[in-house]
Amino acid sequence: METAHLLVKSKSTDSKENQKIADEKVKQIYAEIKTNKLSFEEAVKNYSEDKKTKFQGGVLPALSGSQMLTSYSDAVFALEKDGDYTTPVKTKIGWHIIKRIKKDELLEFNYAKA
Repeated sequence: METAHLLVKSKSTDSKENQKIADEKVKQIYAEIKTNKLSFEEAVKNYSEDKKTKFQGGVLPALSGSQMLTSYSDAVFALEKDGDYTTPVKTKIGWHIIKRIKKDELLEFNYAKA
C-alpha cells in the first residue's frame, strides 16, 4: 500500500492542554480538506509536522500492513479506492490524516510461486 499522511504530533506524555490543541488542530485541518478549502497536498504543506514528508505531499514509502502501526493500517486498508483519505487517526506519535495513493493487489498463488 502506498500512502501519504499529514501528521499533527500529540503524545500521551504531552500535557492535557497540548493534547487538546492538537485534537482541535487536526479536526480543523480535516474540515478544510473535506470542504475543499484546501487540497490534501496543500494541507500537508501548510500543517504537517512530519519534516521528512512535508514537502513531498506527505508521501511515505510503500508499506505492508505488518510494517504499520495498527490504528494506521486499519484505517488505510479500510479505504476503498486510490485518492480516498481517512478521518483523523490517532497513533502513539500523534494524529494522522491518511490518503491512499495506490494499493498493489496480491498475485495469484501459482503466478507468485513461479
